[in-house]
Parts: sequence; structure tokens; C-alpha cells
Amino acid sequence: MGVEAPERLLHNLETESRESLYDQLRNETELTANLVQKGIRRAIEATKSGVARLKKGDNTSQPQFDAWSVVYDKRSATFHRDHVSLSTVNGRVECDYVIPDDAEETPIGAYLLNEDYEFRMSTLQYDRHSESLPVTMRVRISRSKA
Repeated sequence: MGVEAPERLLHNLETESRESLYDQLRNETELTANLVQKGIRRAIEATKSGVARLKKGDNTSQPQFDAWSVVYDKRSATFHRDHVSLSTVNGRVECDYVIPDDAEETPIGAYLLNEDYEFRMSTLQYDRHSESLPVTMRVRISRSKA
């Protein structure tokens, strides 16, 4: 076994995990294909993180996802400046953002309402008391500014 053997083994395990889980999760959950793929990717990344910690000699534990959450990207959500359209098991759902009247001097004004930023992804978290949709954005830099 060379140095690349563990990485190759991990890659094969990832491929096998995706293939074996995909059909099962699609049949059992009614989630869209993209949401199933995102969930599988999230679990694999958490496992890879644990493996990396073990390689460094650090302690780690089995990944657990106790909170109900869904990862959305541009394929499973359409982000707008005042609302979002999310893919769900019951079709698409549109949700308005709660935007304060004086949003200009807040992160909402600086990022959400700023056309220089584009939406990338979001994780919908549910905690029985509130629902939140933190959004990851990136700044657009025009070629003339770069």
C-alpha cells in the first residue's frame, strides 16, 4: 500500500456510500434528488473531517446530526432580495424575508440588499422555537475593478 492507498480507499467508500444511500433515501424520504445528494455530501464531509482528525492523532467521534436541517444551494433554492423559493417534498415554497425598515446600516443592508453580493447557499435550521435561514454570499468583482 502506497501513500495514495488511503485516499483511494476513501474515494471508493464515498462512491459506494453515495450509490447505496441515494435510492434508499429517495424512496424513504420523498426528498428531491438535489436535497438527497446534499445530505449525503454533508454526511461524507463530516466523516472525512473525523478521519482527518484521526490521522493527526486527535480524538474524534462519530458525526451526529441531531438538529433538523436542510442545505440549499442555487439548484434547490431561488434566492431573491426580498424572498426565497425553496424546494420541499411538497413542491416549492416561497418565504418572505423579515427586513427592517431601516436596514441600510445593518448586515441585511450591507449584504442581502447589496447587488454586489450574490447568494450561494443556505442551511435551513429548525429548533421548535424559531426557524432561520443563514445565507452564504460572495461578492461579485467586476473585471474593471480586479
